[in-house]
Amino acid sequence: MPPTHSSPHSPADQRPARPRRPLAVVAVLVAAACALGACDFVPYSGASGSKVFYTGDSLTTMSAAQLDGAFLGRGYRVAGKHYPGTTIGWAGENVRSQVLNQTPDIVVIASGTNNLREPWGAKSDLKSAVALDWAAKTKCSVWVLPAVMSHMEVDGVVVSEPRPGAAEVNARIRELADDRSTQIADWGAHAAAHPEWYQHDDGIHHSTAGRQAYADFIADQTLALCGHP
Repeated sequence: MPPTHSSPHSPADQRPARPRRPLAVVAVLVAAACALGACDFVPYSGASGSKVFYTGDSLTTMSAAQLDGAFLGRGYRVAGKHYPGTTIGWAGENVRSQVLNQTPDIVVIASGTNNLREPWGAKSDLKSAVALDWAAKTKCSVWVLPAVMSHMEVDGVVVSEPRPGAAEVNARIRELADDRSTQIADWGAHAAAHPEWYQHDDGIHHSTAGRQAYADFIADQTLALCGHP
């Protein structure tokens, strides 16, 4: 009697098994991807609601706990990435990574204060465009403009005066944002009559009361401009 076969083998079954990459190689590839920003994203807090991602500089860092609480309290899920001294270019890379990996519904960019250190030019336009173009891939995006005024204490008196170049930077951000349907939240205009919201030793960073006011303003503007979660 001829031998029987329980199941015929297709040519595909007879192909040699594909060799597996060594774990060390996989680890190197993952590390390379992360170095390029593919892993540079933040998970969300909150059980439900639209996903908000915010990014910024030291002003955002100082208000991070208040921002998280303000967004969660208004029904959003929230994730934030921020670091002191950073500029719009750094914020743009954060937006790109988050959009690629964590699909936010709303992006809030609170950056530009540190861009006042040098004249605005084509390079700043390009970096702003990167942030805005990636933010435009979401349902809604908001740019929180840097404050135009500083509020410093001089000889026991708080002196409020314009920050050099701030008005021009904000005007350019408005133009670039308008081209991409990004909403504008003008923190400086809102805070102009509240010097108590600033630390008077440098006139730019926020006091304890200012940190909460900043967070509430951003969350309220997001709600008003982007809709209920």
